[in-house]
Amino acid sequence: MFKSKSVPINMNDYDQIIVPILTDVKRGKSTSMIKAIEFKGVEPIGICYENINNKIIVTDIIKDSIADNNKEICIGMELIEMNGQTVKKYNKTMDYIKTKYKLHKYIKLTFIKYIKKDLSEVFEIEKY
Repeated sequence: MFKSKSVPINMNDYDQIIVPILTDVKRGKSTSMIKAIEFKGVEPIGICYENINNKIIVTDIIKDSIADNNKEICIGMELIEMNGQTVKKYNKTMDYIKTKYKLHKYIKLTFIKYIKKDLSEVFEIEKY
């Protein structure tokens, strides 16, 4: 007997949820996911950033750091908020992160992760 691998969908939500995803997939656009991650401790956070097209992008994660132990963060994510404040300029943002984390041993960083999907990923279809 074969088990279905379909995703349960409330058909009332089809127009609001599924259609936009499929539209982005067909157009090759990326979808995104926002992640807010709290960092606590005395060790360095261990995230390297670069200013790419006026966006603050995670370019490296230092091995055995606090960030390395957090599986939600990955290279390519864009930093959009820190402690609820929208990021603006790269240098000011880096100074803010260093200062606040050093003083309070805590910071909440919010990232956006851009995801490109194809139809098989959206509907968990096995590729042959």
